[in-house]
Amino acid sequence: MKTTTVALLLTLSFLLTGCVDIYEHISLDDHNNIVANVIMTMSKSIVAMAESQGSLDWNDTLKNAKKNYGSVVKNVQEVDSGGVQGLTFQAVLDPTKAETYQELGFMPIATETGYSIKVPVINTATSTSNAYTNMMVSGFSYKFSISKKVMATVSTVSVGDQGYSLDVPILDFGDTWFIEIPLTSVKSDDGGSTVVLEFNK
Repeated sequence: MKTTTVALLLTLSFLLTGCVDIYEHISLDDHNNIVANVIMTMSKSIVAMAESQGSLDWNDTLKNAKKNYGSVVKNVQEVDSGGVQGLTFQAVLDPTKAETYQELGFMPIATETGYSIKVPVINTATSTSNAYTNMMVSGFSYKFSISKKVMATVSTVSVGDQGYSLDVPILDFGDTWFIEIPLTSVKSDDGGSTVVLEFNK
């Protein structure tokens, strides 16, 4: 199975349902490395449906996750609890070696204005039924929490490679910023399966 990121492997499943959850917490360690804790889960019934239709092989997903993220992730672990299953991992990122992980999904990359993160999205250029797709993913969103040690302020969120800003709430939780981005508000009109989210100071 050809793939570049765990995120791309799961894109087909994203388009099937809103029963998917992705949460990422971004912080600093004592050596000023960026630490990204990521958990991606989905309903077991959706995994079973996707596997039965041949659009997902869960064992392949785990194997490729470990292969593709091996250079920056110490351990990719499977989540299997109750009615959900998924992946979780922690990436400790040296900002001076960003070239080693900048093409991977969900890795925070320092920019002049803040941080950017590549995520999978709906491809409106190839979607056969945008209304149907929007309905199916209407309950899904990306959830990010960003330590104020990483970004003292977050003023806006934009989709840098698509050229538009997002009207999403940026919540101040004391020492952390919390941002929830509905999948239906982040789309690619140029045929791509990923976009770059920009969190701006």
